[in-house]
Amino acid sequence: MNAKSWKEWACIAGIVNGIESVALTTIAMFFYTGGSIFNNTEAHYDFFNNFFSDLGRPSGFAGQNNLVPSTLFILTFCISAVCVFLFSLAFPGVFATNPKGRRLAIISSICGIISTPFLFAIGFVPEGSPNNAHTLLSGIALLFAGIEIFIATAAIWKVTEYPRAIAWVGIFAWCFGWCFVVTGLILGASTPPLLMLNVTMQKIVEYTLCLWSIMIGWITLRVYKRANN
Repeated sequence: MNAKSWKEWACIAGIVNGIESVALTTIAMFFYTGGSIFNNTEAHYDFFNNFFSDLGRPSGFAGQNNLVPSTLFILTFCISAVCVFLFSLAFPGVFATNPKGRRLAIISSICGIISTPFLFAIGFVPEGSPNNAHTLLSGIALLFAGIEIFIATAAIWKVTEYPRAIAWVGIFAWCFGWCFVVTGLILGASTPPLLMLNVTMQKIVEYTLCLWSIMIGWITLRVYKRANN
């Protein structure tokens, strides 16, 4: 496999990252019977009262078996980590004739690569682990992903091959992601309305990140294919 074709496959990995994250977590939701914080005997996944991390629990809030959802949760983050790593390696190559953009893309990719071990760890260190380890790992991964997206957005802003829509999706994900973090830190999820607020914000952030991954992977793949023809 030559360098050009490898970069195209890395772009496809970026697309796969967004698709598999939505697909596998959605399947996991159908198998989840672990309840929620304020209703631990609920026999299904409540989209507005269960965090994504609830899918990764070894057992439910009342001890329910959670093997299938937790396995899919681990698989989701393992695949995501590999996809992010591969795409991050390929992304700077788009800016071969744009030194300033290339420098920004390299910084963005470094942040993406740094986030990958934390993405792996999120799957294997479930919610409820000692010392809030899962929350800490998720926060670090989200921090580096946010920096990656912010700098990548700056790099592609003036590149005509990239539609402005990608940049705006990236900006929205970055801004809303910080709103989610700040809201969680200040308000927490100590009451049902606050839990619903935090869960809803998390869903918006995660699905926006998936959309951004699909969009930037697709357009970067088109750029490489056009350059290779």
